[in-house]
Amino acid sequence: MRPITRFLVPLLALMTLTGCQTSIKPVYTVRVVNDSRTTIVAAIEHHQNFSEPSPLETATIAPGDETTLGPIEMPPLERIYFMASSRSDMETDPFRQKIRRGSYSATISTGGVSSWRPYEVFLTSD
Repeated sequence: MRPITRFLVPLLALMTLTGCQTSIKPVYTVRVVNDSRTTIVAAIEHHQNFSEPSPLETATIAPGDETTLGPIEMPPLERIYFMASSRSDMETDPFRQKIRRGSYSATISTGGVSSWRPYEVFLTSD
């Protein structure tokens, strides 16, 4: 084998592997179940520095219904959040939690006696 071939073959293999790894984008999916007595607006949001969050996918979920947000592909290292808010109570701050790549389940139930919100959100990774 020639010296140039010994150098080029590993270099081409490295370039191919590096190209494959950078083309994979994280995927985000959230299954939302509304067990509360209020209509919920749920979203997957993209948070960028120095700007308002931008919704990537939004759904309005009636009491007793469920839906799935996603799958959404985003570039690596982006800040992605799950957001849920009551459609009828716009004065209460929405629930927001940062999520990582993968699938999640969000169960929204009626808020307890000691809760400040009319609903509670339980977000778990699948």
